[in-house]
Amino acid sequence: MKLSSFIVIPLSIIAAVAFAAVDMARAATQPQSSCSQTISQRNDAWNFRNRTDAEISATRQALADARSPNSGDLNKKVADSLKTVQQLRQTIADLESRTDLSSELPGILRVLKSELPRAQNQLEFWSAKKTQASAGAAFTIHVPTPYLDDLGTRLKELQRYRSALTQRLAKLDREIQDCRKRTQEPGHAIDASWSGTFSDGSLTSVTLTVAGNELSGTTTTAAGGGSLNPSGHDDFKNCVVKGSTATCAANSTYEDNNETVTMTGTMTLTLAGDHLTKSFLIKTSDLTWKHGDLGYTTKLAPGTKWTTELTRR
Repeated sequence: MKLSSFIVIPLSIIAAVAFAAVDMARAATQPQSSCSQTISQRNDAWNFRNRTDAEISATRQALADARSPNSGDLNKKVADSLKTVQQLRQTIADLESRTDLSSELPGILRVLKSELPRAQNQLEFWSAKKTQASAGAAFTIHVPTPYLDDLGTRLKELQRYRSALTQRLAKLDREIQDCRKRTQEPGHAIDASWSGTFSDGSLTSVTLTVAGNELSGTTTTAAGGGSLNPSGHDDFKNCVVKGSTATCAANSTYEDNNETVTMTGTMTLTLAGDHLTKSFLIKTSDLTWKHGDLGYTTKLAPGTKWTTELTRR
């Protein structure tokens, strides 16, 4: 589902921002974590920044759309706005009725409640625009402006949030570098045998690069043809190497004729001579349909692990 297709900010993103804020506050009070925990936190921050970038673009588009004299299908805008108000009210009621609230949920509930007036302002705005369009030029209908103010405020909030995430990413990258130096002994240097290009004998190849105490790599899966014509690409870095095993932070993209899925997760590499085993554990995934929702669940869901066996070329 493309964020830009929404007139309003989807509930999934509101929840994601709330969870991210909780995560950042929790991480700031926790003692120094292990390498794998830091890599996981870095993946979360990267994913939330990507979502924030998408929301900044969507908010700018919403502002331009609201200010335009030709705002498109007003019936749909009113219907979407009404649906959001109803979803927010239902979600708030569901959370308030729960007796097993975790420590994070009250904060999320506050965020959702703060969104309700904005959603109502949006519904009032598009309802007035629809009435104005139906009445014609002979009548003047007052169109309330709080929705435009809300969008401007949201844009500033998102930009501040993105800046905080960028600072957090830089901090986590430094922590991962320090962790690698502590765990990669002797001499903090990675064995040069990790470097090279590996193939599964078909469409997938992995290129690993060693530079001093840093290991990084990419995976490329060429388009496979057929009815779906699937292809993919991984980038992984901040690898922590212990002997014949490396654990890396990974960003991945899968694409076929129906969908595009962007993912973050943990890439585990095991090297045995010229044989490489690559396992990707998906932490987060975002699905975008190319031609409308086809109604099935992607196989690239969080918690899924994909393993590939490769040989050095």
